[in-house]
Amino acid sequence: LARRRLRAFYDLGAALGTADALDPLLKTVVEHLLKAIPAAQRAGLLLCEGAGLLLKAHAPGDKQASASLTLARRAIEQREAFTWQFGAQAGTGESPPSVIWHGTQWAMYAPLIWKDEALGVAYVDNSEIKSAFAEDDLRLLMAMANQAALCVRNHSLQAALRDEAVIKSNLLRQFSPKIAKQMLARRGHLRLGGERVSATILCSDVRGFTALAARMEPDDVV
Repeated sequence: LARRRLRAFYDLGAALGTADALDPLLKTVVEHLLKAIPAAQRAGLLLCEGAGLLLKAHAPGDKQASASLTLARRAIEQREAFTWQFGAQAGTGESPPSVIWHGTQWAMYAPLIWKDEALGVAYVDNSEIKSAFAEDDLRLLMAMANQAALCVRNHSLQAALRDEAVIKSNLLRQFSPKIAKQMLARRGHLRLGGERVSATILCSDVRGFTALAARMEPDDVV
């Protein structure tokens, strides 16, 4: 069993290193969670988007996702992983409707944390009363969630860099490098109504441009 856990953990790290897009990466995570934790029948991964949590991947693919938003939010708020057992949540009120619907008996939830920022939640669960999760299962889920958090954050940073490169390229086609750099630095801080600035404006025209453009190809006009 220990060798199986270690192998699944190693395989996940290797697989995440070769994933180019986010969706395949998340699918890989949940598939390896099922391989690494024998008592797990279902697994899923939710990511934070705005003020909510959205399910991005689950396994097995032929079954309905069994994620509980109540338990997922608890993992996010407490910033720690936990094991949940049906009927044993002393002091926490009634069981979430979703776990009753899916017949969940045991579940483990772990937040995806990167530099104290919660990026999402990974979970595994099962519908068998006797299939309890061990402490080692919880620790392994936490370790794999940390791996996933690093890759999710790295992917978002790469996407941001690609977007900035596109924006910079567009700005450089219309403005000088100095002005383009200033606009990039202030991106996201512009306010409605504008700001008072000192500027030099050049208004120019090309004599006979309309007639000239009518005889040219669009790319040449640009």
